[in-house]
Amino acid sequence: MMDKEYSRAEIDALFKECLQLSSDRKYEEAAEGMLKVFMWRIKNLGADDHDTLESMHAVAYISNILENHSEALDLYEKLYELRKNKLGERHRDSLMTLHNIAFTYEKLGEYGKAAEFFRKVLKVREEMSGYEDIETVMTAECLVHVYSSMKDGASEIALREKLYEIKRASDGKIHFDPLEDLYDITEACNKYRYTVKARKYALECFLAHVKDLGLTHKRTLKTLDMLSLAYIRLNEYKKSCALDRVLYKVRAEMYGEKDERTLRVLEEQAYTYFNYEEYEKAKKIYEYLSEMIRGLDDPDKPFLSSVEYYLARSYNALGDREKAKETMERSWRIMCDYYGEDYPDTLSVKEELDNI
Repeated sequence: MMDKEYSRAEIDALFKECLQLSSDRKYEEAAEGMLKVFMWRIKNLGADDHDTLESMHAVAYISNILENHSEALDLYEKLYELRKNKLGERHRDSLMTLHNIAFTYEKLGEYGKAAEFFRKVLKVREEMSGYEDIETVMTAECLVHVYSSMKDGASEIALREKLYEIKRASDGKIHFDPLEDLYDITEACNKYRYTVKARKYALECFLAHVKDLGLTHKRTLKTLDMLSLAYIRLNEYKKSCALDRVLYKVRAEMYGEKDERTLRVLEEQAYTYFNYEEYEKAKKIYEYLSEMIRGLDDPDKPFLSSVEYYLARSYNALGDREKAKETMERSWRIMCDYYGEDYPDTLSVKEELDNI
């Protein structure tokens, strides 16, 4: 491995050169040189020398970047034992190495082991420094990411909530973006269908975004969508429709009443009414949408077909079978022209038409 005899000064210079290569993202070159440094130091300074351990860490770090994760894990595990024996389990360098072991397990897709090691590091850092230490926050956020990969919704949401409260209570000692954290908690609650919590956080998130970014900001409108979803899942469809009316007004002002982005908000509102058997309200909106879309120069055919389809079903639910048949036939003809008669969705519309 060593092709020449190096002096201590030459090895130290090579170490600095490899660090610079790594900073310049020349990782292959850095890896080759850093391995020479490590081998020289372990032979001449001993396995537990500070400089040896430092170069061992560097080799493991570069191996991870080069996606040689198994090699990195082997080095980090050996490094941890050496640092633990020399410095103790609670020393900052030992904890950093244990953190890197957890990170490498995550890279290998072994999320259970990654979570186990991150929890060990987090427990010690909480006891020693609390959350005023940025490294404690960093470990907690890494653990959140692992829980997300594991799809462990209960653990992910609980830790996100804990971090949010800690950051909010820190009076600026911990820098964070409350909008971002609220958004992430809401998204996680919706993802795992913690619907009551999703409604709570989505409302708080929406109001905070309105205050800081304004109602027309795209991020605010996204939080409005998340709040609407929570209302729908809790069968609070009247609140969901009220939000749709707000969103419609915003998009109408931004893009105009005939813009498809505006019309699709109305479609969502009509669909909500339809699902909750408010067929008269659904019918009125679908009739308006049908007229508006057919009046466009180049209407979106699948969009128009969907509107006609649900308008027909609304007519049918209200007992107007003639209009239902006429409208369902329009939907079917659009589907035939756009997709062809044998397309699965076209066949489904034809079946509805035959039933009418």
